[in-house]
Amino acid sequence: MNYYSIKTAGDAFRVTKFDRDLNPSAIYRITAKGKCDCPQALNRHQPCRHQVILKQFLEAERVDSGYMLDYDSKMWLQPLKQALEQSQ
Repeated sequence: MNYYSIKTAGDAFRVTKFDRDLNPSAIYRITAKGKCDCPQALNRHQPCRHQVILKQFLEAERVDSGYMLDYDSKMWLQPLKQALEQSQ
């Protein structure tokens, strides 16, 4: 499982990857134009995973929302605070 969240970071975005226990395992910076500082983007001419993820977050209007995306299943994980409020 690969979980990701995205937050704005000045004039760019910060993509955070989380492990199975939801601990941050990597952080990458990606510009609004899609230039990413991850190793894959620097070494390849194809879009990296983070460029694809940014597009999904922007389309779903979930940047800075606390939502996480499970990249493999394409399912959204609701922010914990919001999930707890709905369960009460």
